[in-house]
Amino acid sequence: MSKPPDDDSYSLIIGDPNMITNLILKQDPKIAATVQNPAVEKNLVKYAKLGNEAAFEILYWRYHKPIWNRLVRLVASRQVAEDLHQETFIRAWSNLQHVNDDGFGPWLYRISANLALDYLRRSKKLMFLSFPNVEPERDERFTTSGPEKYACELDLLQQELSQIAPQARTCIILQDVWGYSQREIAVLLKVSVSCVGAYIHRGREQLRQIHCLNIEGGKVQ
Repeated sequence: MSKPPDDDSYSLIIGDPNMITNLILKQDPKIAATVQNPAVEKNLVKYAKLGNEAAFEILYWRYHKPIWNRLVRLVASRQVAEDLHQETFIRAWSNLQHVNDDGFGPWLYRISANLALDYLRRSKKLMFLSFPNVEPERDERFTTSGPEKYACELDLLQQELSQIAPQARTCIILQDVWGYSQREIAVLLKVSVSCVGAYIHRGREQLRQIHCLNIEGGKVQ
């Protein structure tokens, strides 16, 4: 699973990756982070593994915003998200040797997701029950199905999400915001794929009902 960060300010640069890498290492890391070039990112990871802090700082600015956006929606607390955000990059720096062939981004997202899920488990906000007889639901997105797509205001959608069961909310956010498939979510949560599908299905039904009530109450225009 690999999806681009939530930042479209970067530009695609084509050229010799080594030359580009050496060039951006001399630039402001915030500006250098806007360069989109997979080969350059691999070089930055390679340099970071050797202890090059400038290379890691570029990677930080490349991913800090999408990591933050995902965390704050998953744990529903800015303070907790801030702590987990910091811990994500501390762990990444300490474990760079474990970056696998999937790439730095997906590897970093998994670190962040696992930290968030561990927090939810410790705070007893996440507990799963099995649904062995339920078939997995097909992948859905807020933007393509259900009345929730009409919730244009993110804060209203966040309020609606906060009203459904925490297990369902977690699965839906991991699918729609983090971009994970139901199979990947099942691995992260250590439950069956059918269990994930059931929670997503039930959660979407709850969202539809809540959204309809908000429409009736005039909260949605």
